[in-house]
Amino acid sequence: MNIPNLITLSRLVITAGVFVCLELAPEPRLPLKSPTPTLEGLAHANETLVWIAFVLFLVAAVTDFKLVPPRLTPGFEHRLSRGSGTVTYLAFGVGLALSGLWLEARRRRKA
Repeated sequence: MNIPNLITLSRLVITAGVFVCLELAPEPRLPLKSPTPTLEGLAHANETLVWIAFVLFLVAAVTDFKLVPPRLTPGFEHRLSRGSGTVTYLAFGVGLALSGLWLEARRRRKA
């Protein structure tokens, strides 16, 4: 197996590990009167699994930025202007936020 395939396979394994760790860690609880998370609520999350997920994320980030040769990177950000790249990532972030809000509203309607 060549290096690019190993890098891709390692990313898949690391991504699966991050998702498993974050899924197994319970969500922080919100107090009934407060709409934002508090330190007491965050204390209920399994910190070990969250730290493991964070370390796996860092390993994946180092793999992406340091180990992948430039000829194997997609490079779409180099073909876009600065404004177009900003809009691309902004649209991605807004899409993630809106889907999270939609899922939360749907969950509350069921409850």
